[in-house]
Amino acid sequence: MSSEVLVTPEDKARYMQVMADYDEAMRQVAISISQRKAADHFTACRDCGRFADKSRWVPRDSTHAQHGARPLCAVCFDEYDYDY
Repeated sequence: MSSEVLVTPEDKARYMQVMADYDEAMRQVAISISQRKAADHFTACRDCGRFADKSRWVPRDSTHAQHGARPLCAVCFDEYDYDY
């Protein structure tokens, strides 16, 4: 019994398209994050007060912020034990 998987040219083309779409989505996210302004976001870690990375900032006018959500820096985030 052979364990080889046959990949058709259509499968390979679909995979390449999915990866290209993913790369474009990640590029758009990176652009969005780089354009964030500190004045419009909560930027300090809620536990230690350190400046959090831009990707962790919480917009001041978001629903999460209205309910008290604030960013966590990477060090404090790692201290939490989340059971998913």
